[in-house]
Amino acid sequence: MRKSESNDPNSLELTKQVQTKIQQLSDKDSEIRRLAIRHLGQLGPIAAPALPNLRSALSDSDFRIRLEAAIAIGFIGNQSETQYLLTLLDDNVEAVRFQTISAIAFLKDSKATPILICQYEQETIRIQDQILRALGHLGGPEAYSLLVRELGAENPIVRTGAVVGLSFFGDSRATPLLKKVAETDSDEIVAHEARIALLHLHDMNQQGK
Repeated sequence: MRKSESNDPNSLELTKQVQTKIQQLSDKDSEIRRLAIRHLGQLGPIAAPALPNLRSALSDSDFRIRLEAAIAIGFIGNQSETQYLLTLLDDNVEAVRFQTISAIAFLKDSKATPILICQYEQETIRIQDQILRALGHLGGPEAYSLLVRELGAENPIVRTGAVVGLSFFGDSRATPLLKKVAETDSDEIVAHEARIALLHLHDMNQQGK
């Protein structure tokens, strides 16, 4: 007879760790709270009991706490957590917005696609790059249109984000567009990423056959 998971020593130890870290989220020392949040994120879905506390941490006055909470929620939660992460898209700290977008991409909730697209034009170059990469994970026709458009962006960082986003998107229609980028883009990093994207799309198409 197999032991139940609830009696598994490893499972019990992880449960204890989660409870300990949840308690540390009330500590006055922000560094203790930050490290507790990071540890919870590393534990993954088993740390789901901490999600209510992590949602509260998204509004912490310390931007490092907000940043770590967004990352942790991305690792622990499911698509239902997207609504809480979206509140940080207007955070005044760029690093927080950056990691929040990454967490949203990780959750793969396509309902975030139109919101990220609306956010796109008002963002910094670094965040635009991150949005384009995230849209590749989230999908949708609007996302594809923006990714294709930004292959011709003036800034090479943005073009790189569009290339990587199309690689994640996995649409074979992008193959000729990426070939052109690989052959003609004046920035070697963009061209290199386009070559990698082409290999990725080829592998995906082969697996789909």
